[in-house]
Amino acid sequence: MIESNRVLPKILLTTEEAGWSLGVSKRSIERLVANGDLIAREGANDNTRIHIDDLRAYADSRKVKNAKGSSAPSPRRVASDEL
Repeated sequence: MIESNRVLPKILLTTEEAGWSLGVSKRSIERLVANGDLIAREGANDNTRIHIDDLRAYADSRKVKNAKGSSAPSPRRVASDEL
């Protein structure tokens, strides 16, 4: 029996939620789906849904690799007094 106060993780995201997760617009997600770069499913009322595993797979495929083959660290801004 499932506890009524248990919070279940969301596994199907709207295009807006998927965009927020990747830091891109809803329209960018729609383009990725239209181009076949991201898998989408039709949800209730013909709403497009993105499975969280498909979103993770897409994000993992876009990671930048450095010369040694490991993920590159995120760039950081340099303050003008550090130059």
